[in-house]
Amino acid sequence: HAFRTMGLHRVALFVFEFNERAIRAYKSCGFVLEGRSRESIHRDGQWWDELAMSVLESDWRRLRAEAAETAEERATLLAEIEAAEAAAVLRLGRAASVGRRRGPDVVRRTIRRFT
Repeated sequence: HAFRTMGLHRVALFVFEFNERAIRAYKSCGFVLEGRSRESIHRDGQWWDELAMSVLESDWRRLRAEAAETAEERATLLAEIEAAEAAAVLRLGRAASVGRRRGPDVVRRTIRRFT
């Protein structure tokens, strides 16, 4: 939904280190660890880190293609990746020709979810 329907480029989140189940779920969806705020919460007599994670549209598309069950499905998903990359190159070219203009086709939105 975030990448196809809303057209987002990146989804980011923050999760506490003790929430191992959530971290495994995020990793299975393609999220990668970007950073760590050390000892940011005290819980049950212990200090825990807060982890910053994100997934990019390109990473998510590749993950879906790798998980495809049939060769036909994989080929379709890889074609989507190539089309998305070509569209990104065109957008960058238009932005460079316009100069410093920042329209909705250039600026990427990010949704942050706190857990």
